[in-house]
Amino acid sequence: MDKHTQSRLHGYLGELYLTTARKRYPDIAQKARKDSWGYEEYLLEVVQEESENRRIRRIERLLRQSGLPLEKRLDTFELKRLPNKVRQQLNILLEGKFLDYHENILIFGNPGSGKTQ
Repeated sequence: MDKHTQSRLHGYLGELYLTTARKRYPDIAQKARKDSWGYEEYLLEVVQEESENRRIRRIERLLRQSGLPLEKRLDTFELKRLPNKVRQQLNILLEGKFLDYHENILIFGNPGSGKTQ
């Protein structure tokens, strides 16, 4: 690719805020040439990497904005501290079927017991 075309491509990708595509397209193009990809396969790979990177950045941004302590995760949660009935209800919630039925979840407890976390 000549320098003028490369410069224009960088400009357009920057204008469209496709930062991952801007960084990765030369490497992906090289792989596409080596593996004899068609135009659509090459474009798919570029767009897929852009999309995946945006998804990851969005999750990271939302986690930061949530203000939730990152060390609090379900795998570090001490289930033994819960009463049996609550533990069973938690297992039902973890299945996520309430999402399919568009059901609300109400959580009750004393102030300071961690309901909002």
